[in-house]
Amino acid sequence: MQSSQMRTVIGLEKLANDAQISKNWGRVGLLCNPSSITRDFQHAVDVLLNVKGLKITTLLGPQHGFDATVQDN
Repeated sequence: MQSSQMRTVIGLEKLANDAQISKNWGRVGLLCNPSSITRDFQHAVDVLLNVKGLKITTLLGPQHGFDATVQDN
């Protein structure tokens, strides 16, 4: 009996591999945290910086700082 394996592809990975998805976006804002990564451990910011035609204008993150390096309670 053969086992068929389905590969789940998240939206971030689809965007990284298909520039047509964002061809009319222009400026974007990103709400993310340190766990916003692809299966290859690329952070969402790095992925978006490499998408031609996109300009990140706003980054929003958790209260602990964008990279979770600050304990702010």
